Amino acid sequence: MSVQHYEYYDDRESGLRIAFRTDRDAPELLHIWARHTTTVEDAITCVLEGTTTFNFNRRRFDSVNQTHLVTWLIGTRQIIVLTCIRREDGE
Repeated sequence: MSVQHYEYYDDRESGLRIAFRTDRDAPELLHIWARHTTTVEDAITCVLEGTTTFNFNRRRFDSVNQTHLVTWLIGTRQIIVLTCIRREDGE
């Protein structure tokens, strides 16, 4: 089992610290970029400005806006982004 590594971003406007997982196959890249070509800015904007619900089955939060879907967890004094994907055709 491989150890997960994270990069941390502090959003000055919201005061949130946000952790992004690096990719297992390309550890120099963030998972959201390597797998979905989405950016830190895409994810932060979606979490802060999108509609957020709690997914009880998966025990995580889902935020959605017109262009992206972000799944995330609350950690100790930070949020942890699990993934950020593009919504096809504004679904």
